Amino acid sequence: MAGKSVCVRCGTFKKNATATCPSCHYTPESEYEVARSLILSKHSTLGETAIGRDMDELKTIATEIADGQPYYFGAEEQQQVVEAYRAHLATNSKQPSLGFLRWLIPLLLILSLIVALAWPA
Repeated sequence: MAGKSVCVRCGTFKKNATATCPSCHYTPESEYEVARSLILSKHSTLGETAIGRDMDELKTIATEIADGQPYYFGAEEQQQVVEAYRAHLATNSKQPSLGFLRWLIPLLLILSLIVALAWPA
């Protein structure tokens, strides 16, 4: 058990809540699927919202899911985690990186110089 999150489908531990399960290949995609995966993760915070379970509880839940007993998620807890997840995405969305321009502009200048020098007059 090296993971920090329990797969909601098969009970296998995986590296994090949004990772694809190495056993059943389930990947949470919708906000509610991600929220359920976050709930079945090692206790942490998302913004100011406490989420997850302690490791002993996760081990018990993982065993129950693996034995075919579904885990029942509380509607209120799911909604709280979805809202925290939305807020997290809104404040942590990555802007497109323009770092490639550091090498692209000099390259284009060098190519332009080569073409200008090699072009017959």
